[in-house]
Amino acid sequence: PTMGVDIGSKNELHEMIKDLAGKGMGLLVISDDIPELLQICNRILLMRRGRIVEEITPEQTDENQLAAKLIED
Repeated sequence: PTMGVDIGSKNELHEMIKDLAGKGMGLLVISDDIPELLQICNRILLMRRGRIVEEITPEQTDENQLAAKLIED
């Protein structure tokens, strides 16, 4: 959600997302920025053709594995 955003604002947004999630608020983040997803999400749902095909946590994967899953067919 931070493409084109300066680094300071990006960090502020990440902190706000983490703070709200820490307070129990559910947030939906849609992004193709894998490092960002691994940093700010506690659950990642992979979708293909409008359907959820896999649910993983950042602890269960890394950038390379997640990228490979995204291009699977």
